[in-house]
Amino acid sequence: MNVKIDDRQLKQFQKMCKSGPKEFQYVVAEYLNSSAFRARELNMKNLQSQMTIRDQRFLSSSLRVEKTKPVSINQQIAISGSITRPRFTGWKEQEDGGTAERKRKITISARGGSKQAKAQQKARLKPSNKIYKPEQFQGVTYERRFYFMMRVLGSRGGGQFLITKKIKTKRGALNPALYNLKNGKISMLQKFEALEVKRNKWQTDDWNDIKRRAEINSARALERWKEIQRNKGLK
Repeated sequence: MNVKIDDRQLKQFQKMCKSGPKEFQYVVAEYLNSSAFRARELNMKNLQSQMTIRDQRFLSSSLRVEKTKPVSINQQIAISGSITRPRFTGWKEQEDGGTAERKRKITISARGGSKQAKAQQKARLKPSNKIYKPEQFQGVTYERRFYFMMRVLGSRGGGQFLITKKIKTKRGALNPALYNLKNGKISMLQKFEALEVKRNKWQTDDWNDIKRRAEINSARALERWKEIQRNKGLK
């Protein structure tokens, strides 16, 4: 008896086996990348709801995702988190708790009385700002130089001044800080001290949401990948 074997399905199976590892790499990469981007979205919402965000562009640019490529599965990794800058730690203190690395803090007075507002330009320690220091004035002691400076500022209508030592006054004392003198009144613009930060975990732990979104996106990605392969003649 003659039997004719149809080997078309066998060939299709062989092609699927050859392309299988690439499919797996592609799907895993999409899954990891989707998870990282969803984590970024949730982290952004957490920061907006739990903290005072004065610049949305700064928030968006500070939360980054490093995507993975569809290489060997053992080599794939996608990263979602915040970045550090010269004067910004990426909300590390809030996530972990502890003492802030930065030894300066902008006061509400420097924000014009509004906690939500950005710091005024005069409250910033910029070379372009005219900031007076006791060291620039005459006097035997630091305290005498300070009072000489205050007389000069008073005659000029006020201004910003910086002190690095504690100064005793009739009403108490002025601690090292950046101040503003206006209409005979002194207000603190920046205080210089290490601040204890209350722990406020902002990194998401909603893994069920992340997993659900990643599964949907990876399934869609696999269909797109198969469509591309079919267009290339791999059926």
